Amino acid sequence: MKNIRFLNWALIVFMGVCVLGIFLNFYLIWDSADVRHAYKKHGYSGYVNIPLGFLFLYGIYQIQRSIAASIKSNFFSFKSAIYLKRAGYVLLGYTTLTAIKTLLLMNVMKTEILISNSSEHGVLFIVSIGLLAVADIIKNGTRIKQENDLTI
Repeated sequence: MKNIRFLNWALIVFMGVCVLGIFLNFYLIWDSADVRHAYKKHGYSGYVNIPLGFLFLYGIYQIQRSIAASIKSNFFSFKSAIYLKRAGYVLLGYTTLTAIKTLLLMNVMKTEILISNSSEHGVLFIVSIGLLAVADIIKNGTRIKQENDLTI
């Protein structure tokens, strides 16, 4: 249980860092003419990264809510499964949108960055599918636990 509480706090800190990163990105685009010029040069708006950042943040928030629900109910709860399933779908959408963005910018990206982005998309896709699978496991575990409690 100690590790799960640590994970909960680590996710809260990570969400704070993400919020800071989103606002820093907005500030850099808004304040820096060099950054705006670099985006215009490639026909791309840096403001696209801001809603993508919020989408990622929402997915991480759902994972944190799932962990918090698990702490309150000793691991198995329908709420935890719902939050994990929602996080899986949100992160799957985020992965899809960022992969589309990468494909659209493929002609202006360096090969190393393209390979790095593609591997990140692949890992996040697998993690998203894994979250959906874990949500199903928790949902079925909750149902089995309820049946077991009724028979005793």
